Amino acid sequence: MSVLFATKDWLTIAQLVPAWGRELGRTAPDPSRVEQDLQHELIEDIVNGRFDNSGPLREGQGSGLRLIAPDYKARFVTSNDLRPLVPLDPWLHHIVMMKDAVLDFARRRRVPPPSWWDARGSASDDLPASTATTSISGASSQESAPAMLERPRGRPREKFDRVRDEMIKDLKQSHFTRDELQNMHEKVLEHRYKVSRDTARKARQAVLSEYRNLSNDN
Repeated sequence: MSVLFATKDWLTIAQLVPAWGRELGRTAPDPSRVEQDLQHELIEDIVNGRFDNSGPLREGQGSGLRLIAPDYKARFVTSNDLRPLVPLDPWLHHIVMMKDAVLDFARRRRVPPPSWWDARGSASDDLPASTATTSISGASSQESAPAMLERPRGRPREKFDRVRDEMIKDLKQSHFTRDELQNMHEKVLEHRYKVSRDTARKARQAVLSEYRNLSNDN
């Protein structure tokens, strides 16, 4: 099943939880609880609005959730739209999580990301080769942690360099255009790169200056 998921940029919660839960459960003390805990934590983050600023950009702001409507079309939604629905199990088949939002959740919760979306190949050389991450229900992994899934700690200059490098990588990988980066709200930058708004703003200025001639085409 995960082989098929590798080509998708989103999954419904009903698809994500059992597939990812099975992977996390392999190293958990109580595998039977992992899927239940994973679903609980995802819904908690939805209700608390933690996915509202993650995921693909929409009008300069990230949006990590979609809702499949009765006409089978998915539209972007926020936590306010979904709060009345999340207690209802059938809606788990209609709430869609974007890939970027799932990876953001994995980073925040310090759990290994789904194998089909694992970005280990882009890991920073600054990270140790063996970084343990604690997962839901006690699952752990000794595999190398990708740069985008770990929150490096250090002096302001180190954070500035990290954010600048990640912005350049995002531009090169067409996660957004130069114009979209220039117009992105500072609170979105703060959330996306996990630094202060001041650091994010300075890093953006440096990147925009360096990439003044970068094409605006996706």
